Amino acid sequence: MKIIDNIVALFRPSHARLNTSFAMFGDWMENRLAFANAIFINICDLLTDLVNDVTLMPKTSGADALLLAEFKWFFNHYGKMTLNKLFSDGYAVIGYNALGFKLLRPDQYITRSEDKWNYIQAIDLSMQVYVMRSQTFEQYQMSDRQLCLPYLQYIDNIMNGSNTVSARMGALIAATPTQPTQNPATELLKPDQREQIAKEVSENYGSLRKQKQFLLFNRPMNFHTVALSAIDTKANEKMKLAILAICDRVKVPANQVAIIDALSAKSLSNGSELREGDFMKYQSFERLLNQTFINFGIAIGIDLDYTIYNKPTRTLAPLLTTQTTV
Repeated sequence: MKIIDNIVALFRPSHARLNTSFAMFGDWMENRLAFANAIFINICDLLTDLVNDVTLMPKTSGADALLLAEFKWFFNHYGKMTLNKLFSDGYAVIGYNALGFKLLRPDQYITRSEDKWNYIQAIDLSMQVYVMRSQTFEQYQMSDRQLCLPYLQYIDNIMNGSNTVSARMGALIAATPTQPTQNPATELLKPDQREQIAKEVSENYGSLRKQKQFLLFNRPMNFHTVALSAIDTKANEKMKLAILAICDRVKVPANQVAIIDALSAKSLSNGSELREGDFMKYQSFERLLNQTFINFGIAIGIDLDYTIYNKPTRTLAPLLTTQTTV
């Protein structure tokens, strides 16, 4: 409380006085937790995890065997990280030379502008540079994460509000001094008295075993309980709305996300929907793979093909034929 006391002392009556009574509803210095980060990363990982199931191979004979081996090593070890970087930043800078390929950090390259164009050059002059961009970045000059930022902030707002309700056990207690019937004047507490009572109650009394269970006031008090459960109303529906919007942007079928599947009334009950969602996820990944690493290979002179382990396929029902007799 010393920090708040110092701020209060700074704002004298000649200035706008800081009112600390709002601390009943929430501590303005309380850490805001970033719940949305895990959700966004989990959605992106549904696609990028499939890198581990991909086997690259040359489409035609005559490819540089050493270059192909170095490219496959980079893809197997840094493919997922590179694709995740596309979702978060919109672009990834890859350097390559005789020693192989490397995902460059921002301190390993410099950016210069000429004629309204940005050029990137590796600090290690022996390296050539390839800048891999997402289609979102090329079209809107922002990453998918930046495009989804309002929904991510919405998730943080929902979860932090719910977390506050849980931390405060779903209720807020308000106390006011009882007005004596024989005293016509309104009973008021001085600011230092209010602060002393609030500090003593918050530090010493509660539902924990180590806290005091017997509370005495030096005057009669009226108590009012304010339920905070309304803040948590429809949190699941709000979360579902935000996650669906993010899934639409990342191109991940919503029924592949564990939270959406758990909130669904038909959770794990419809096998055909799950198979269709799995097929659509692999389709999205193949489009992403062709836009990124396959084009990268073509740019450096490697015409690549690939196979995906355990890729789902659609089985077409046999056509029914009718036989007519003459």
